[in-house]
Amino acid sequence: MENITTIIKREMEKQGVSINELSQRLGIHPTTGLQMLQKKSMHVQRVAKICSILQYNFFRELAEQTPIDKPKLLGPFKETEIELKNQINSLQNALK
Repeated sequence: MENITTIIKREMEKQGVSINELSQRLGIHPTTGLQMLQKKSMHVQRVAKICSILQYNFFRELAEQTPIDKPKLLGPFKETEIELKNQINSLQNALK
């Protein structure tokens, strides 16, 4: 899985947005912007702001790289799922 800064830098290059321009739009010093893009992680709020600036959904791209199609349900949600499935089966049988 690519890290978020690699994805952001790729999109910046694609759009022709410089580190200086992104930094200015984020309201940070260009050196801070450069340091931010040299790390492998970033705060969610910062990513959300960059999504808005670049008009690109980085969260969707990260989600598509995640190898989990359907997360496992835990705790009370699993019990609710089982209960609902039983009710659906009961209703389907009643319609037959």
